[in-house]
Amino acid sequence: MVDELAARLAQAPVNFRLKVQLASPGDTTKDPSQPWPDRNEVVELGVLTIDKPVADSLDAQNKLLCLPGQPTKGIETSDDPMVEIRNGAYAVSFSRRAPEHFPMLQCRVLGGTSAIRGAATGKIEP
Repeated sequence: MVDELAARLAQAPVNFRLKVQLASPGDTTKDPSQPWPDRNEVVELGVLTIDKPVADSLDAQNKLLCLPGQPTKGIETSDDPMVEIRNGAYAVSFSRRAPEHFPMLQCRVLGGTSAIRGAATGKIEP
């Protein structure tokens, strides 16, 4: 995909559409292995446009840390136990990629519930 993305960016910007599927009454949020019905509403939250590659992509990637249990202000995590598990796994991965940043690493899990399941999908559009 890295080579494909670079080739596409040479032609035009690449767009990713961020979509979430909304929960319906009775849908479980505690078991991510249980899919929700296809009839549930899907809402597009926005479009991410990439218009140029980063000069040193590998170096930039090694500095990134995503902790799903620390969402943006105004967004709460669901009661899905995988969020907490991913926080730990991502922190370990980051510490192995960028050990020089490890002393600054802080891991905490925010609790809460949400009617939105964070099932984002991205699609490269020609």
